[in-house]
Amino acid sequence: MAFGVVLFTLLVQGISMDRLIKVLQLVQRSELQDEYEKRHARFVAARSAYEYLRRMNQQGLISEHTWQRMASIMEKQNEALVDAVRDVVTSDPAMEAEELDTARREALRAQRSALTGLLRDGVISEETYSQLVSEVDVALSEQSLSWPELLQYGSTKDINQLITAIIQDQDLEQVQSVLGKLGYTVTHLPSTGGFLSQRNVTLLIGIPEGQAETAVKALQAICRRRVEFVSSFLPTASFPAALPTSVTVSGATIFTFEVESYDEF
Repeated sequence: MAFGVVLFTLLVQGISMDRLIKVLQLVQRSELQDEYEKRHARFVAARSAYEYLRRMNQQGLISEHTWQRMASIMEKQNEALVDAVRDVVTSDPAMEAEELDTARREALRAQRSALTGLLRDGVISEETYSQLVSEVDVALSEQSLSWPELLQYGSTKDINQLITAIIQDQDLEQVQSVLGKLGYTVTHLPSTGGFLSQRNVTLLIGIPEGQAETAVKALQAICRRRVEFVSSFLPTASFPAALPTSVTVSGATIFTFEVESYDEF
């Protein structure tokens, strides 16, 4: 068996992985995927040609007259190619969701890389880096996420649930950042609660179908239980003296409601 594995490895060394997958039929591609690939490649090639001629004009290698004539023609061609790509992508919701999710993840990875650069250059502290990177990692941890805001672009939002979450005031910024990266629109209202009468925040989050678990997991990951200290007076002291008393504060209180209709103003 070991000999067979080694022989197989040697034989396929000169074969590209893409060709091997096609030969073995490990992945079945639809005609729509092939059409998308062709249209997208045409657009990328045309855009590259446009940028190349633009640089030639800036460097004085072609005249302004020639560039303006060519630019007008190529811009119209590129607009048509953009529409062609959009038509094939929007005709298959699964393909659109996959590409949007890929773009979302690449954007998050770029943010993580930028944060690492800021830490390396001494612009931010380790503590700030850890907090901000954890926000990105929470968003990256979601598998095959359909980004609600992008998927609903240009159409009526299919909001069928409303999450009401009560969180601590100090968690608000991080919660908004993470939920924003996940694509949710959040409305927050100031409130006060608990026997400590501390400030907290009530969040209203519109949830598209099938996305409630993702939002709840994100809230639970960010809003952790913590210990606060309040002062009480020593009953046996001859003078007023404060005694620190520890109190455990819950992370987030979450309620989920079904809604019949959803409107934005």
